[in-house]
Amino acid sequence: MSFQDSFWGPNGFEELRKSIKEGQDFTKDIAAILHERSELEMTYAKGLSKLAAKINKAARLALGTTQHAWQEVALQMENEADTHRCLSSSLEDDVVKPIKVLLDCQHKQRKILENTVDKVYKSLNDRRNEELKAKKISYACARENERMQEQALDCKLNKGKLLTEKDIHKLEAKKRKAEELLTRADIDYYNSCIKAERTRQDWETSVYRANLAFQQLEEERLNSMHDFVQKYTNHYSQMGPALTQCSERLKITVNSVDVSADIQKLIETRGTGQNVPEQFLPDFYAENLSYEMKKERRKEILQRFLSLLKHDLELERKGKQGVENLAKVFQETPTFGDADAQQDVFEKLQHMRAMLTYLEATRFKMQCTLAELDGRNKPTHPLINHMEVKNKQGMNQTILKIPHWVRMERRNSGSSGSGSNDSHDIDISQVQDAPDDLYANVPARSNGVSSMTQCRALYEYEAKLSDELSLQPGDIIILVQKTEDGWWQGELNGNVGVFPSTYVEEL
Repeated sequence: MSFQDSFWGPNGFEELRKSIKEGQDFTKDIAAILHERSELEMTYAKGLSKLAAKINKAARLALGTTQHAWQEVALQMENEADTHRCLSSSLEDDVVKPIKVLLDCQHKQRKILENTVDKVYKSLNDRRNEELKAKKISYACARENERMQEQALDCKLNKGKLLTEKDIHKLEAKKRKAEELLTRADIDYYNSCIKAERTRQDWETSVYRANLAFQQLEEERLNSMHDFVQKYTNHYSQMGPALTQCSERLKITVNSVDVSADIQKLIETRGTGQNVPEQFLPDFYAENLSYEMKKERRKEILQRFLSLLKHDLELERKGKQGVENLAKVFQETPTFGDADAQQDVFEKLQHMRAMLTYLEATRFKMQCTLAELDGRNKPTHPLINHMEVKNKQGMNQTILKIPHWVRMERRNSGSSGSGSNDSHDIDISQVQDAPDDLYANVPARSNGVSSMTQCRALYEYEAKLSDELSLQPGDIIILVQKTEDGWWQGELNGNVGVFPSTYVEEL
């Protein structure tokens, strides 16, 4: 585990920032205490007793073996009372000054990282506000368009007050204007959703990079503190036979310091969990069947957005293919490009995968609405169990929690190779077009179906829809998923689809 995978959620970055600051406060306290120790060296026992108490207090901010090492330092300070003057200059030159240099350097780096994340987070909040504003305008235009459409229809059917030819022309002009305003408002809302999602991805990347940098700073600080306590121990051991016993005790404790174990301890006690990205999908007025709208007009609007999504999906896939080709070059030619360039390519590929998932989930959502309008069974999709609809200010908001089998694993900056060949590199945007290549990689659900569960067809069944499997008696099907509606999902002869569970028996 690492900081990149352990500090996410609403307060993940703030918790990590607090932990890093506490670590630096601990280091600052240690520097101040050791400086005072060098000044109080001449006062022998009285000064040492005072410092022992301060170190014990400061060590509360540390964890694990690092904390234990400094607690042992405090204990040995209490046990000694006749230290030598030469220790004062040694502590000042070898420990206190280097700690101050370390603190100054890390403080500047930490501020740069925090300001970067704060800036992107503010931008994300602004994008979310713009998205909500555009959504409200889109819904208002949709309602106004529906009102004008109904008035125009009533006029054609001679309902209500009879209108003059001039009034009819005015009504038609208002209707066209309402349609144009709705089209522009919907496009503006869609574009604001896309911008918000891209900004969210930028924020996620900035947090990931900051977490990685914070771990490097924390490891550097802990390693340095280990080195400082080791130097302290070495100077202490030179003070003569009278302190030999205290020195040996300190050595045992200091040698047991394990920076990796302390990092894991910090993760276990303060970590907020792994990152589960949430994508806010666009929810258009026409998708909500509880809103009044003519069926044909609703279908026309949905078809228009499906065409737009199809176009964007094709563009995103082409862009992803180009980045994958570049990643392949990096893999085949390790000397081509430095580690930062390879990391940039990997992050671009990850962003494209996230955007493909975003667009594909939006398309699937609209296809479900069209299927319900036509009285057909809703299509299935691996992402369906990861989508959640919430009500925000009276409007639906669909949130997609990207599953781990879609996401690519984050890599450290020192790793090499291409993410395009990861064993779990699933292009979820291709599910509609090539299900046989993708469902096999989707992990088993929590319904008890293992990856090797099989069943045998008892009766003949002819597929009626494109997502169904045709069965012949004796066919052996590998189960992928069981559902409570009586339709199971499985793989037969390289094809993945659904079939009635009453036509088979489990093996």
